[in-house]
Amino acid sequence: MLDAIKSARNARAVGDVRTIGDEILAYIAEYNVNPANLSAAGYPNYQDPWGNKYIYLNFNGPNASAAIRRDRFMAPFNSYFDLYSSGADGLSTVQITSAVSQDDIIWGLDGEYVGLASNF
Repeated sequence: MLDAIKSARNARAVGDVRTIGDEILAYIAEYNVNPANLSAAGYPNYQDPWGNKYIYLNFNGPNASAAIRRDRFMAPFNSYFDLYSSGADGLSTVQITSAVSQDDIIWGLDGEYVGLASNF
């Protein structure tokens, strides 16, 4: 039963991240600029299945380069923005291969991958 609940929450977070990410891409296409935050993209105070806010990082924002998510080679895996849920534990780090980031639901490869960081 607990595995079914975990799977359902992950599936909902994957769907949410895909939908929000697609809306951000539509915003960029329409206005030729990244939204400043999720409120500008139409998702103010939107929460993941674990009750945490989805995290959005505009790469054009101040001090963004230090917070850009990175793969196992410490290379960024998105071009315009990062979007993710910090998963069931509510914890995350810049490098998605760290133990606390493995349950994150991430937007990767500019939307070509949306799913668990552990499977990226």
